[in-house]
Amino acid sequence: MNITIPEAQKAFIAKMIETGSYKDESDIVITALKFMQQEVERREAVLFAELDKGYESYKAGRYIEGTPDTINKIAEKVYAKHKAKNKNKNKNKNKNKNSDFAI
Repeated sequence: MNITIPEAQKAFIAKMIETGSYKDESDIVITALKFMQQEVERREAVLFAELDKGYESYKAGRYIEGTPDTINKIAEKVYAKHKAKNKNKNKNKNKNKNSDFAI
């Protein structure tokens, strides 16, 4: 297998090997892939748990009919929530951007 790695990541890899955190590049790639696999498996577990909850709600009769009108109403609520969340996130970014602090 042949892969191309950006310079910033090459420097990080070299540092990890120099400090003794990993023995070589293969060790780093294998560890990174294990972390990625664990994250994918965690996300899948969360997704399937939510699907199970949804199915249980459906079986218990806790659902609404998916007419175009109800879908549009739900989409509008989700869009408004997302827009408000991003607006607050941008406010916090700008607030922190102008702050003076020492590291």
